[in-house]
Amino acid sequence: MDPDKNPALPSKLPAFGLAEDILRPRAPVPAPAAAAPESGPGLLEWLGTLPSGEPQSPAVPERRVQLVSTELCGELYGIQIHLVQEVLRVGPITRVPGAPVPFIGITSLRGKILPVLDLRVRLGLPCSVPQPRRRIVVIELQGRLLGLLVDAVQQVLTLTASKIEPPPEGSDLLGGVAQLEGGRLLLLLELGRLLEAPAHA
Repeated sequence: MDPDKNPALPSKLPAFGLAEDILRPRAPVPAPAAAAPESGPGLLEWLGTLPSGEPQSPAVPERRVQLVSTELCGELYGIQIHLVQEVLRVGPITRVPGAPVPFIGITSLRGKILPVLDLRVRLGLPCSVPQPRRRIVVIELQGRLLGLLVDAVQQVLTLTASKIEPPPEGSDLLGGVAQLEGGRLLLLLELGRLLEAPAHA
């Protein structure tokens, strides 16, 4: 038998030894035993260590709100700073017959007519004796300038949005309530509704 035609036979026989020993099929070499798995995290825990492949969104900084704090009847009211154009000392105010009750008249702002609204009256607060700290806060509302008469202007505040709570129910002219350091409350005015809500005497 030609060994080249029978792959089961060795191509070259040893020079000595018994044929039965030489031609005996070789015992298969046993595969090495698998090493026992080391103790470690379970499958779910291990899967949790792998990256998910989804990009992690960076932390979004909390939105901040800047307000001009004003005073009315001893309470603080906040006006969003992007609406405020400037703050004026109270000068001569000319009354206009037939004007709605919250408007106390008009004044001159560098040659332009500026209608002035008494914010106390608009919010239903009691009127007071004029004080030297009174100011007119000039805002831009619905594309035109409007003056808001307040008892005083305090300062500019920066609050995080998470510190602003919803206003009490039925407070149409309030956009929220914030607690300041020391426990004092600041009422945020919703000026977008200032001219939409009905005026009261």
